[in-house]
Amino acid sequence: VACWGTPHTDKGITMILVVALAVGLSMGKRKLEYFERLAFHTIVTEKTKRAQAEFKLSSRPEKSAYAADTADLFSNPRDNENLMRVADLGSKEHWLISTK
Repeated sequence: VACWGTPHTDKGITMILVVALAVGLSMGKRKLEYFERLAFHTIVTEKTKRAQAEFKLSSRPEKSAYAADTADLFSNPRDNENLMRVADLGSKEHWLISTK
């Protein structure tokens, strides 16, 4: 049952207020839904980027072979051949600092 006020109030003004309230609520609901969809899109985009990056990393050759190699390389640092292999490894993995 709608409450239209006292018998002395104008029913037209009350109807305008009810319609304005309904329009305002529907606009607010629409705006809320827009921001929820935008947030969902952002989350999905970030998860997609993360999955693609993880896939690229998983498809690269394993670095466990390097771990075994580095243990052998650094076991005798005075050996010139080992130093050359360390330099090659450093240039491949981009951690070797250039002297130039």
